[in-house]
Amino acid sequence: MWLVYGLGLLALPFVFWGKPAQYLDTWAARLVVAVLLGGLMSCVSLGWYFAVSLAFNGHNEQAGGAARIERFKEFIRVRLTANSLTAYVIGFDEPKMHGHELHARVIDIFELKV
Repeated sequence: MWLVYGLGLLALPFVFWGKPAQYLDTWAARLVVAVLLGGLMSCVSLGWYFAVSLAFNGHNEQAGGAARIERFKEFIRVRLTANSLTAYVIGFDEPKMHGHELHARVIDIFELKV
């Protein structure tokens, strides 16, 4: 399906080559169409990327957050110093409505040095 979608997007300019665009004669109309289609298609592309990567056990936390799967609720806190970047991945076992009810735990810590 992904391959058919990609080929369809690549074929669109050739299908409409040379045909008059009576409604897209102004630059403002072209800008509106580009923004609307670009916004829609970027969401579709990112969704497909997450779906495929989740099928191969990659990007679990991002794909789970996008799909609103409750067991993948986490965020990353980053600490920058002059010589390093330290990231703390903090997750919740069970999401709650009120912040004082959350029980956070550190899932992973990684550091990048200059």
